[in-house]
Amino acid sequence: MFRRIAFALAVAGVLALAACSQEPAAATGRWGSASDSGPYLELASDGQLFGNDGCNSLGGHWRAESPDTVTFDDVAMTLMACAGQEEAWLGAAGSAKVQGDRLVLFDRDGTEIGSLPRP
Repeated sequence: MFRRIAFALAVAGVLALAACSQEPAAATGRWGSASDSGPYLELASDGQLFGNDGCNSLGGHWRAESPDTVTFDDVAMTLMACAGQEEAWLGAAGSAKVQGDRLVLFDRDGTEIGSLPRP
């Protein structure tokens, strides 16, 4: 009985280590402006999302759908009026795909709404 429990725990440990050692999504990291005052998205390795469209801040969560495609969840954004800015487009993103050195953003209907370069 003890050997079966020990074996089951060992298998569970190996599986947990394998899951933790997977490569992070290609989208992980910062996209857009290198400064916090320009448009950017930061996809943290723990699944949190931070950003700014040059006026409004946003936060939420993201998850990898494939190595180069991510989905955004629970995104909240401030709604300040800013001179020279017509809409808060980053807050409309529902997903994104890494295409070379750009993160291409799509709304929840799958329509491309913009892109951000790697800084």
